[in-house]
Amino acid sequence: MSLRQRPRVVARVWSRALLFLFAALALGAACAQTAHARAAMTARLQPRQIELGQSARLLITVSGVQSAPAPRLPQIDGLRLQSLGQTTSVQIVNGEVSAEVTHNVLIEPLRTGRFTIPSLSLTIDGERLSTTPLVLEVVASGSGSAQLSRPDEDGQGRAKPVSLHLDVPRRDLYVGELVPVELRLYVREDVRVTEVTAPMLSSNAFTISRPRDGQPAQNTEIIDGARYIVATFPLAISPVTTGEHVLEAKLELSAYLPAARRRFGGVMDDPFFDAFFGGRGPKKIPLSSPARNVRVLPLPEEARPADFSGAIGRFSVAASASPKQVTAGDPVTLTVTVSGQGNFDRVEVPPMTTDAEWKTYAATTKFEPTDELGFAGRKIFEQAIVPQSDALTAVPSRSFSYFDPEKRRYVELATEPIALAVIASPRTVARGVAGAAKGGATIATPEWELAPNHIAPGALTRDARPVTSQTWFLALQAVPLLALAAATLWARRRDRLWADPTYHRRLAARRRVDEEVEAMQRAASAGDTQAFFAAARRAVQARLSASPERAAESLTLAEMEALVEPGSEQLAELRALVGQADAVAYSGEHLPPEKLAAWRERTVALLRALDRAKGRKR
Repeated sequence: MSLRQRPRVVARVWSRALLFLFAALALGAACAQTAHARAAMTARLQPRQIELGQSARLLITVSGVQSAPAPRLPQIDGLRLQSLGQTTSVQIVNGEVSAEVTHNVLIEPLRTGRFTIPSLSLTIDGERLSTTPLVLEVVASGSGSAQLSRPDEDGQGRAKPVSLHLDVPRRDLYVGELVPVELRLYVREDVRVTEVTAPMLSSNAFTISRPRDGQPAQNTEIIDGARYIVATFPLAISPVTTGEHVLEAKLELSAYLPAARRRFGGVMDDPFFDAFFGGRGPKKIPLSSPARNVRVLPLPEEARPADFSGAIGRFSVAASASPKQVTAGDPVTLTVTVSGQGNFDRVEVPPMTTDAEWKTYAATTKFEPTDELGFAGRKIFEQAIVPQSDALTAVPSRSFSYFDPEKRRYVELATEPIALAVIASPRTVARGVAGAAKGGATIATPEWELAPNHIAPGALTRDARPVTSQTWFLALQAVPLLALAAATLWARRRDRLWADPTYHRRLAARRRVDEEVEAMQRAASAGDTQAFFAAARRAVQARLSASPERAAESLTLAEMEALVEPGSEQLAELRALVGQADAVAYSGEHLPPEKLAAWRERTVALLRALDRAKGRKR
């Protein structure tokens, strides 16, 4: 090595050492921040229906931690469960750290049937986590009732680089039913994806629900000797009309596809150089899942219970009361809990009504989901009820009914009566004693009774002092002087503002923001999604514009982010709004009126928050 080359080598070694040092510090900070995140545990099956001879995967994900033990696997008759190890993922996005551990379990069926995988549980940092029970359906081999989704094949029998599959239960669906489905995007590892639009359904006969975070789960699979990245979108669909429908999912992605390989030898054969020297940009690829014929049936009228509210799924019901020993006339809190899986938005338990024995109040409701789609969880109904007699011994049972789509019949449930001890009210006992007194006899007021009200007025007096000496009259004389001083200050401030060019620029910016907000309203009324988000972007740009010489529309996202306080809620809302505007501009996505109205409220709230933050800086 020459003396001239030695400083370069030393500099290169030092630069790599510093790079590793910074990476270690960043990872340490990430670990410290992740340690404070709240842990959560979910489980999912891939797929939910298989044929005998095939296998399924049970993925148990613990998020918010970087290490978690594997839960104890249950013994299930007819299934063989084998652990395949675990994977750990840590991501740092805009300073926010997220970590998760995924345990992979192989499931091999020994016979056909319907198998329930019970709830799995773990204890992390003293907090007990649990999953929702899952159902795996195994059918006879070659029946065609279950299919494992895999990448589509081209004309030569080879798997395509990208493809889309939608897993839907292979049975008849019912109107109003909430059906969890899985949308899988297969991407070969040599394909570099830059953007993916939100998935949509081709049929208007179904509504679609997505998790709040909207982020798909990712894993890898080896198919035909090639490694594929599989992105799984958990979704839920709900039929709205009966009949035969064709169901398929659609989305569009932008990706760099591998070019024809040129054999230069060595590093030049890397796919990166193929895309770079080919001079091609990302290609927009529209994808559709294989079409699936789905029959949607109406709920049967026969044997429909009178209290049926439209709940479809599988549920259980329980009731409790507190306190269980009260005095007649004191309230009791009745709690009815419906747990299970299904369309909880239709779950209703008829409240108790007021009668001769009970006085009741309006019931309150809250829903606690146990999965990201709101398909599993529990709905809690609380009602205040007041026993009117000490003869009551129990809170009556409460009824609940639902429709089971698997068994195709209605199910009626009822809670057990709740034992209640009611003590006679002292006021009632006193009235009984008073009624037993003979005519003319005086009954003493019990010690617990309140003293009676006295309505007779007391003696009246007259204030002989003149009005001019009253304190309130003297204070009233200062009102005109204060009003004159306030008017003088206001006039001076108005003159100063009219002579200030900065004030006029701020006033013009406010008018511009108001005009764009009105444009958003007109676009929302006309159903023009692209015009709506274009006006929303211009309004935010006008609010953040700091230079009068530069057009507000030329502000980029990075420049707008620099004008917002780091780590604030306004920054997160700004990124969400601009991201949605870009998605609409490039994909042509059409949002329904209710979503446009929600985005308008979010945009107006963001504009107000930015205006308040800008005023504090001034």
